[in-house]
Amino acid sequence: MSGPAEGTPDIEAAIALPEAAKAAGPVADPQAGIDALSAKSTIDAVLADTSSETAEVSLARFQAQFESPKFQNKGSCTWQEVEKRLTANNGHYLNLAVAMEQGGTLFGIDKDGNPLIADGGVEPILCGMNYANTRRAVMFTEGEEGSEPTPTGYELFPYAGDYEKSPEILAFEAATGEPFIRSEDSEQYRESWLESGDDPAWPGRVGFFPADGDARVFGGRPQLSNPRLGARRLLRVKA
Repeated sequence: MSGPAEGTPDIEAAIALPEAAKAAGPVADPQAGIDALSAKSTIDAVLADTSSETAEVSLARFQAQFESPKFQNKGSCTWQEVEKRLTANNGHYLNLAVAMEQGGTLFGIDKDGNPLIADGGVEPILCGMNYANTRRAVMFTEGEEGSEPTPTGYELFPYAGDYEKSPEILAFEAATGEPFIRSEDSEQYRESWLESGDDPAWPGRVGFFPADGDARVFGGRPQLSNPRLGARRLLRVKA
């Protein structure tokens, strides 16, 4: 896939730091910047630390999200079916969901009838890596040296093409009332990689542009890495 014209969208302008930050000079520790961008967000919809939730509390939280009028593409799916899938196999999917950022956000049903759960919060996670390494970190847990990596069950949100948001991205934004990704203060540029296959020449990204408060989809170089660029993971709760 060929990329957009040079400078479109104007990412360089979007990532310009505020004047006060420029005056302060560069960050001395790049890793500290990456860690800060990966920290948990405290959006209004999350009222408690989910790290100590019981299974019952987690299920009640997901049920409340399912029953929200903003929940997307519910169709004929019932909460009982979602709960059955989450708790099957000793709670396999429930454990994966609550291990996500802020205990995960249940936001919609995909075209195949699978409930969709994403990392909560507004900031990207796993920042500072190129496409291949970010994708691997999302999809696999590394084993001991010489052993095969173990699939995590997570994936990146899909890339539907330049300037086009996938149904999953649109559903997430509609359910949460938020851009797909943004900075905590909505004043800084942020990006997330999108699923584009094993070895794409032009993988997808979605970037938050503070000037208009919106997230836009476009392609870019797979080698790119910076502390503002990370991921939002997606979990499909399959039967």
